[in-house]
Amino acid sequence: MVGPGAFLNAPRGVPHTFRVSSPNRARWLVTSSPAGFEAFVRDYGEPAARDELPVLDGPPDVERLVATAAGHGIEILGPPGMLPAELPARAA
Repeated sequence: MVGPGAFLNAPRGVPHTFRVSSPNRARWLVTSSPAGFEAFVRDYGEPAARDELPVLDGPPDVERLVATAAGHGIEILGPPGMLPAELPARAA
């Protein structure tokens, strides 16, 4: 868990997620190296219709998320927001 002004490194190949567990809004800056993650975000995302935050009209399309991620070499291990410790044990 991190708080205001904190830094977190999520190395490639290590399961991770982001979850806001407080009633306060959160902002974060994500950088990736090497480049490439932005192509996944672009392929899965939808351009904003207006210059304001969109109103979500339902849960994410998990099937599309998993397929898009796989096309970029990303493995989705559980539902969005599930913590790595909550994942079932994986066969080696």
